[in-house]
Amino acid sequence: MLLLRVKDDNNAYLLFILACRELEDVREHDRRVTEEAEIAQRDLQTALTESQKNASLLTEYHELYDLQRKRLEKQINVIASEKELWRGAAHTIALK
Repeated sequence: MLLLRVKDDNNAYLLFILACRELEDVREHDRRVTEEAEIAQRDLQTALTESQKNASLLTEYHELYDLQRKRLEKQINVIASEKELWRGAAHTIALK
């Protein structure tokens, strides 16, 4: 009976050791997964911040483009008016 009890104690001890090792493996896996999740979260936050900066920059470029386009349209209208004025003046002089 004593030998059987020692055998049971050894089995229990071995099971305890195996359970401890498995628990340590699970803890290590959890640590790695948590670390990877934190890295992914930081990367995502960086990408989001960069995306917001890019969107802001794009908006600024669009506004600048609109201002430039309006300025050029006004300049074209002034040049077209001057052209009409000179054409009319040349026509009047040619008729005299």
